[in-house]
Amino acid sequence: MKQTGLVLTAILLWPCLVFAAPPAAPAPGFGASLLQMLWGLLIVIGLMLVLFALARKKFGLTGTGGAGRITVLEMRPLMAKTALALVEVEGEKLLIGIGNGTVRMLSHLPADDKKQATSSRQTESFADHLDREQQP
Repeated sequence: MKQTGLVLTAILLWPCLVFAAPPAAPAPGFGASLLQMLWGLLIVIGLMLVLFALARKKFGLTGTGGAGRITVLEMRPLMAKTALALVEVEGEKLLIGIGNGTVRMLSHLPADDKKQATSSRQTESFADHLDREQQP
């Protein structure tokens, strides 16, 4: 059994030995070797970062995935550094303004009653609520 393994290994390694080219030039100096090693290291680290970013985006490796008590229902950018967010915290909906390093609660929305939603069969959209809140 051992001989079969040795024979198979020799057969598999034989093409590597036959087609191996003799060194055409002398080995590079220390500086060139160091530069080559650093370049390879940068490529490997870059590939790792790209794979991590793709995995985080694809599989949701950050955050709790909705298992927490705070849920961002909707987010609307207004300008470059400002946005509106509709957030649900323990069943209560809040309209929050985010911008210039500040976060302000703009409105506290009433809790949804299942009975009221089924009887009226009309739900207010996010845009309708914003229009109503902006009117004096």
